Amino acid sequence: EGCPCCEERIAKRGGYSYIARTAAPPETCDDCLLPPPPVPGSGGEVLPPFQWPRTVEAIEADQQKVVADTKACWDAVAAVPDGELSFDTVIKPLMEVPNYKTNPLVCQAKHLQHCSTDAALREAA
Repeated sequence: EGCPCCEERIAKRGGYSYIARTAAPPETCDDCLLPPPPVPGSGGEVLPPFQWPRTVEAIEADQQKVVADTKACWDAVAAVPDGELSFDTVIKPLMEVPNYKTNPLVCQAKHLQHCSTDAALREAA
């Protein structure tokens, strides 16, 4: 049998929402609590800490790195022999860094493009 808070969570929230630790009643089990955030530097972070480029040249260098890394990834996927085609050899590499949506360098540039107070940085990003 599940604990009362698990049963309530599943019934009310569909089984996928967790309770924030600061809002949970004392009897809430660990399975129902939202996991605590990772300790910085522990290796449990979802994204590495950003190292913001501070010059147009740094943004341009990051751009060249993103393009080169992406091309290398695509070339590696294209080189997979037919007999070795799988999720792990084709799809997974396209879902991870260096690709657009998962690349911290792209995230940094997109943020600077919209939020930098320096017009030259916004334009370069």
